Amino acid sequence: MNRNRKRWLVTVVLIVMWFCGELVVAQTVRGIEIARQSPVILFNHPMAPKLVVDQLGHLYFLDRESTTLQVFDSIDGKVSTLFTAEGVIADFAVDANSNLWIAITSRGSGKILRLSPSPADYKLTRFGEPVSIEIPGLVSPTAVAVDTSGALYVADRRQHAVLKVSAEGGVPVVAISNLANPNRMAVDAAGTLFVEDVGLGLVLRYRQGAAKEFLPLLGATDMAIDASGNLYFADKTGVRVVDGAGGAHARFAMCPTGASAVAVSSDGRLFALGEVGIFELPVTNTSVYDLGGTSLGGVSTGNLAVCNQLPLQSGINPVLSLAITGANASDFSQSSEVLGAASETGCSTHALLAKRTCLLTLHFSPTLTGTRSAVLSIKSNNVELLIPLSGTGVL
Repeated sequence: MNRNRKRWLVTVVLIVMWFCGELVVAQTVRGIEIARQSPVILFNHPMAPKLVVDQLGHLYFLDRESTTLQVFDSIDGKVSTLFTAEGVIADFAVDANSNLWIAITSRGSGKILRLSPSPADYKLTRFGEPVSIEIPGLVSPTAVAVDTSGALYVADRRQHAVLKVSAEGGVPVVAISNLANPNRMAVDAAGTLFVEDVGLGLVLRYRQGAAKEFLPLLGATDMAIDASGNLYFADKTGVRVVDGAGGAHARFAMCPTGASAVAVSSDGRLFALGEVGIFELPVTNTSVYDLGGTSLGGVSTGNLAVCNQLPLQSGINPVLSLAITGANASDFSQSSEVLGAASETGCSTHALLAKRTCLLTLHFSPTLTGTRSAVLSIKSNNVELLIPLSGTGVL
């Protein structure tokens, strides 16, 4: 490259995904990235890279030290502490009955605990005392998964193996051996087991009665699987999806640092752990941002995350210009805040520092029935991105 022409470009990236097909990139240039993500819980402190969702949509996660298991109650919006371990929680999983299976390591030994919800607690946010699952020979559990029959799979780093045992414990059988460093696991409804081996830098797939297969998914930090057998992998770009045949499916961008954990519910809702909290990602996404049907006088909202992906050393901190124009612009409005910066409440009045994220909230309040439309303009240093907005007014 000509040294005299070398400079940082502040530009805009729009990532558009279709869940039923390959990744589609509408515009790819460098600098500012736009991604659809809605905050579920925002924190000012980092959390450990693990996230699980149960059948009711409750989200379970760990604190930064990986010693305390917490739950977000989708009914009352509160966060509660469920369990604090004497040791490190290496992994945990939830089964179809909302039992939590927890792998703990402490001082060179490991164990598996089961937490079962109280029968009288319809919200499934209060649990009884932990029950220890006796697994002779277990040394250093790093991952746990449970299949539809209730069988447990436990990855043991010291034994370089995955052990299979009944839900009541007992002498395990070796389900998979000769692993380098097993880290995360997922099992689908057919009993196919997926193991992330960080020692090999690969995800291994084990179908019943078939030879192991390698999925070259480098950089994955967590994974989950949905009812259709699609795999979701968290990495530094966001969440990637691989279909049951192992082919690329889609990518959901998260900014600025990607996703460290991912979870998918039984009804297909997708959640990811980002830098400042837990976000829900839309699994249906098109170039038009549709805010849905809203009654006259009512308000519906949606989110866009806008982040500065340039390196800290670039010294380029753009000020965004935000505007809504078009046929029914008065039915749409926007507000914004810079995440992680309490004193910076508006993204169009403060420079967006490197590796910072602006959370842009769109509001739709229809004045007439029928389809309403407008255009959101996001400008950064004279580079403009236009995002079509849509909504439907209903009686």
